[in-house]
Amino acid sequence: MPQTGAIHIDRAILHIVDHETSAEPRLSDLDLLLTPPVRAFLTRHIATSREHKNNRTAVFVDPPPEDEPSLREMCDAILDDPEAFVTQSQRIATHLFKHLSGRTSPGDLVVCTFVEASADQERADGAGPDGAKGDHWLAMLKMDPSDAFVHEWREENGQWRVVLRRIGEAISSGQELQKCAFVLPPALREERDYHLRVLDQQNRRYGVRESVASFFSVGFLQCRIPLNRAEKSAVFVRLTRRWLRRHARDWPEEDRARAEAGIGAQLQQDRVDVTAYARGAIASDEQRAHYLDSLRQEGLEDFVFEPDPRQQRKLTAYAEFEGDEELHIRVRAKAVQRMMHCELDPATGETVITIRTTRWQKTRGEVDPCK
Repeated sequence: MPQTGAIHIDRAILHIVDHETSAEPRLSDLDLLLTPPVRAFLTRHIATSREHKNNRTAVFVDPPPEDEPSLREMCDAILDDPEAFVTQSQRIATHLFKHLSGRTSPGDLVVCTFVEASADQERADGAGPDGAKGDHWLAMLKMDPSDAFVHEWREENGQWRVVLRRIGEAISSGQELQKCAFVLPPALREERDYHLRVLDQQNRRYGVRESVASFFSVGFLQCRIPLNRAEKSAVFVRLTRRWLRRHARDWPEEDRARAEAGIGAQLQQDRVDVTAYARGAIASDEQRAHYLDSLRQEGLEDFVFEPDPRQQRKLTAYAEFEGDEELHIRVRAKAVQRMMHCELDPATGETVITIRTTRWQKTRGEVDPCK
């Protein structure tokens, strides 16, 4: 990621998108007054949210859904023509309001344009990101009502302006934004191979993006957020194991064992090749196609990718074994030889497993074999 510098907000406007108490958004006609506390408040949120650990790169979907205005066109209109700032920000707020529902919280939409410059650059230089003069970013921040500021509506010559009045000495509640987006200057999009950065923290579970479409990223922003390397690795491992549990029950035991072992073997390569794994692990053409389709439906679009080092370490750190009646044992790989011993009973054909441990605790169920 390119090194970021000082952020300088040029313009900002706030629209109220409270779908719980109003049938339409309350739109401002005039910019926010960027007093020092307000400027500091917005600058801090832009700086922290744009570089947040859960922030993701995304690309606009082209074209947008039928009967939907194009958010990309609205954003580009602002970046191309400063005179369009107020009108297009109102259209953006109206577009967001239509996508709010009972599951989403009401709040405010702040639309800002800003540039960034290294700390030793003077603001008068007009330097933007990566030293490009005047390259503006567009920020869209969905903000919950803050305990640091209150709204005041002010009429000025027949137009309405939202004024943020600071409460006490605090300038921020300290809470992270849950949903915001930062649209790159057009000149940087081809260079960086993405169009915007998105923070959608309520659309994550167990560290992996949910496949369920988010109203914010899909409906409002009209963008696609590709899985990152860690998510690709996690999706491949988790869904392949789930698919094998559901569809490989009737396979010969050696075929199931080979397919399970192949997951870890793929993840230890420089590149995971999902199609190659499927050819080696799944004999049936029909089942192989079903397996690949199930991964696509979960968002794994790239069937060749670099694995995540953390997933590689995780797979080599533990050994897992499965047996009859949903038996599942997970143990550190380095402890297998010390803790477990297996013998085949020729009379029954069963494998007798001896486990040695100083601690044994029942975590679920009513039956304990040690009592």
